[in-house]
Amino acid sequence: MRRKALPVMAGVAVAVAAVTIAVNIESEKPVALWTLPEGVKDFLEEHYAGEQPALAIRKFEDLKTEYELTFIDGTKLEFDAKGEWKEVKSHVRTVPEALVPPMIREYLDRNFPGVAVMEISRDRKEFETGLSNRVELTFDSRTFLLTDFDD
Repeated sequence: MRRKALPVMAGVAVAVAAVTIAVNIESEKPVALWTLPEGVKDFLEEHYAGEQPALAIRKFEDLKTEYELTFIDGTKLEFDAKGEWKEVKSHVRTVPEALVPPMIREYLDRNFPGVAVMEISRDRKEFETGLSNRVELTFDSRTFLLTDFDD
């Protein structure tokens, strides 16, 4: 019985080690714009027509593929593997208006008139916005209620 258990336990240990190593592997590689997912290309055409990023990077981290694009002025865009935008961040230009959900836009117009959105990120649970006055606001992604205020 013991002799049969030893190879099984060794196999389990090797599998655990392989998964641990795979999860911790990170890589970044520059890619050509034409190799980006269609969703990324569509986003660029819609929101940054006539401009091309200076750098496109494919990242592999935590078993996920992501893309990061950087423009000459330092504006950064992040996308998931499917080409859905995750983050738009800039120090010199505002976030495209269409990326800010209407309920968040209404809140900002009411409470921060004339203040620009310089960055926005989203995930399943929340939207985070960075404003030109350095205030950071977090909103629930379903109710669009403010959940955090950082000045």
